[in-house]
Amino acid sequence: TPIAVAAFTRRFMVICDFTCDRKTTKQRIDDTKNLQSGTAFYDAMWAALELFKEVKDQRKAIVVLTDGVDNSLSDEDYEPRHPFDELFTRIGREEVTIYPIYFDTEFQVVVKWRGSETHDSYVTARQQLNKIADETGGTLFKADRAEDLDGVYQRVASELQTLYSVSYN
Repeated sequence: TPIAVAAFTRRFMVICDFTCDRKTTKQRIDDTKNLQSGTAFYDAMWAALELFKEVKDQRKAIVVLTDGVDNSLSDEDYEPRHPFDELFTRIGREEVTIYPIYFDTEFQVVVKWRGSETHDSYVTARQQLNKIADETGGTLFKADRAEDLDGVYQRVASELQTLYSVSYN
């Protein structure tokens, strides 16, 4: 099954377009370094959906690792091109299953760094990730530490292997 890999900050970057070549994909991921900060989550999800325009007759899934906090939740100077409500409407029309992996950064950002995000930003983000997963038939996974990611990715892979669709006339 072909996969594509993208990264996002305030910019969306395709690391590797759809391919079955796992070696090239891994190399391109390993070469990705020093991404600038900021999270344009809504616009990044919109761009990820755009990648699927050329994909026909295959099961489509997005696995997104994020804390879910879009800068627009706390930054008055940042306005997403596609706000959450618009993104959610589009997600409802697409035939893509979305598996958000919620990487918890709340303590680090809110308490340690005293960033512009608040506890409420994280509550909203978690609710939105849950809503996205529910709407698309995916599952919201959680990782508290980087060490948790291997196990979470294995669970996501297991779900992707057992994903099926039912249709009727």
